[in-house]
Amino acid sequence: MSAPIAVLTSLKLPLGPKHLFVFSGIFASVLDNAPVYISFAASAAARYNITVDQSDNNGFLAVFFSRYEADAITSIRAISAGSVLMGGCTLIGNAPNMIVALMATRYSYRTRTKIHRAENAEDDFVNYHLENISFIRSLITSCLILIPLFVIITIFMV
Repeated sequence: MSAPIAVLTSLKLPLGPKHLFVFSGIFASVLDNAPVYISFAASAAARYNITVDQSDNNGFLAVFFSRYEADAITSIRAISAGSVLMGGCTLIGNAPNMIVALMATRYSYRTRTKIHRAENAEDDFVNYHLENISFIRSLITSCLILIPLFVIITIFMV
């Protein structure tokens, strides 16, 4: 059993889809999405004694789905949704967002607009500069918007 499931098992929580969704999302918010997904998927398979090195050539997820289809589908859906959706909450959880934010704030972008004058219409360029926001402000803004959505998703999750 891997570390995430071992930690959650020590808390005596029943690891249903809602718990996997929330906890994979929490881990993905502070870590990168892909390793969290793989770790939680391997941990979900390990609950049924399917390990990464003991699986056949198709991979441990194929073995997990072929043996325990119903539980595999609900577990992997919850883990995938939590890792992907909540991983975007912070710039840490989704490293490409940091690159895009840096590029957008470092460079201004130009758009062509037409300014209509009395006799002739000339093309002028207008520069737009994006405001450089801090990490804390970005974190607060994204949490205020996304956490209520995640609560609603968790409530209605089957």
